[in-house]
Amino acid sequence: MWRRLKVVCLGPMIGLLWVGTRAQDSDALFEQRMRMLIQKNGSGVDLRTQTRLLAMREADQNIRSQVIAAATEKYRRQLEAQEEKIDRELTRKLKAIVAEHGWPTIRLVGLQASQTAALILAHSSDHDFQRTWIPQLSQLAESDQIVGSDVAGLIDRLLVSEGKPQRFGTQFAFRGDSMAMMPVEDPEHLDQRRVQYLLPPMPEYRRLLEGLYHKKVN
Repeated sequence: MWRRLKVVCLGPMIGLLWVGTRAQDSDALFEQRMRMLIQKNGSGVDLRTQTRLLAMREADQNIRSQVIAAATEKYRRQLEAQEEKIDRELTRKLKAIVAEHGWPTIRLVGLQASQTAALILAHSSDHDFQRTWIPQLSQLAESDQIVGSDVAGLIDRLLVSEGKPQRFGTQFAFRGDSMAMMPVEDPEHLDQRRVQYLLPPMPEYRRLLEGLYHKKVN
């Protein structure tokens, strides 16, 4: 679960939300921090909501697996339309959960279910809903109540969409045969923010992107 790679394509921009392949030291630090989050928050006290979220995760991942495996372009478009419908329904269910319980933290629903809530939010087309929760999600990440890397890419995407500098350096743009990082706020302290949100240092992140896309990263 911790090593799952999730790459989101945004037209000419790309963003990495869940980083999987890490150098040995970063990987060890990441897993240590994840264990710390579980030890600090527990495995969840609301098992009913946990079960609901995990079922939502299955629906989210199942349709995306079908889209990836589609044999023809026509069938892929049909599945993508279904994916949009499922995303809207999952957004509705997530809204109902947060209205009743607040944001699903690790303490409330456990690690995987908490990550599922962030996943559903990231895949939602309701950008107003996303923006509404970003300030609180930042606070929850910085107080170790959720996994920061699950929301860092979403925060950056929303900032870039508003014409603002990103915060964590997850968003890159294709420039011909190379890729370049979109503008970032306070670049001198970028890696400090990335460490706090369980993201690898930028040199390692660049190597990962170069390996994935076979393009030079500037």
